[in-house]
Amino acid sequence: MDRRRSPPRGGMDRGRPGYYNGGGGGMDRRRSRSPPDRRGRSPPPYRRNARDGDRHFDRFNRDDYGRGPRASPRYDDYQDDRRGGSPERGPVQQGPMSFKQFLLSQQDDPSPEEAQQRYQAYLVEYHGSEIKAEFAQNRNDERVRAAFDPRMFEKALAKRNEEAGESALRFAEDYAAGQMDPSAAGFNQGAGDLAPKPPSADTADGDKKDKKDEAPPPIFAPSACWRTSRVVSDTVLARRLARKLDWEKGFTAPNPLLPAPAEPTAAQAEAQEADAQDAAAAKEEGKEGPTGTARRYVEVEDEPPAVDASNFDEAVGKLDVLLTYLWKVHGVDYYSGYELTAAEYPQRLTACRLLRGPKPEEGEQGEAGSTGS
Repeated sequence: MDRRRSPPRGGMDRGRPGYYNGGGGGMDRRRSRSPPDRRGRSPPPYRRNARDGDRHFDRFNRDDYGRGPRASPRYDDYQDDRRGGSPERGPVQQGPMSFKQFLLSQQDDPSPEEAQQRYQAYLVEYHGSEIKAEFAQNRNDERVRAAFDPRMFEKALAKRNEEAGESALRFAEDYAAGQMDPSAAGFNQGAGDLAPKPPSADTADGDKKDKKDEAPPPIFAPSACWRTSRVVSDTVLARRLARKLDWEKGFTAPNPLLPAPAEPTAAQAEAQEADAQDAAAAKEEGKEGPTGTARRYVEVEDEPPAVDASNFDEAVGKLDVLLTYLWKVHGVDYYSGYELTAAEYPQRLTACRLLRGPKPEEGEQGEAGSTGS
């Protein structure tokens, strides 16, 4: 019977060199069999194993010569972390090297300045950036912790609220004793001796050379703050701000600078009832009732004050007292639009807020008492 060899799979011609066969995926080369051993048995055909050190596919990350795993810092560190260190290298280094360890690792003997520069460069390389390296070096500093540690925020806020409550009581006592009189000579919009001195207008042009060593002139709020419409709007906004900040810090005593509250609205009555229910539920659970920001706040709409030429100075004086309260009690610089942080809060007693400049004369831009916007 004539048996003919069937054509190769894929229809490729085996007789044409250099062609791939259709099913094998590689060159069609006949494998030469190994010579038989002494007993006449042929060895089994070769099979590729992942442990043979094939550099094209090696799960064990061996080098090009099959001599074992490549030296990988991540691999070694991971294994050492799991084993608690290696016998050859000792325990794993926790964190960056100290300055002494870094000097011992240097091959030469650098000068102190150069050694410090090298160590700083090493820290930057270790942490990944200059900012991270600087933060790692100063993270235990009290100022850094006060600015970035969330555990310090609560302590700082609680201390600030306590100081604000004491400042509010002192301010109310001074106000009741008549010490917050806007018509007094040294009141200076509530700043007292901390108020900056306006530049003198009679300075001669010949003194410009001597003014180089002097301090820069003070900065004041725009003259438009003297306008009647601005005084009215600032008074309304300052009242809302004082009422909201008093609520945030948990003040329970009435503020003498704010109008007496009228009959509670439906929203206020509902909020008070909800607060009472929360307090009762907390008392049953053996906890303290809601305080501070946990209470519900309802905005109160105040009637804008009526200001005209007859009571303009009085209205401005009341506004100055209210702005002084915001600064000394809550640390809010109204005209600057800035509130001191918990770390900056003590500055309200030693620094001056932004004040209005000298009252403009009639006919000047931002005329006091004008009704322009």
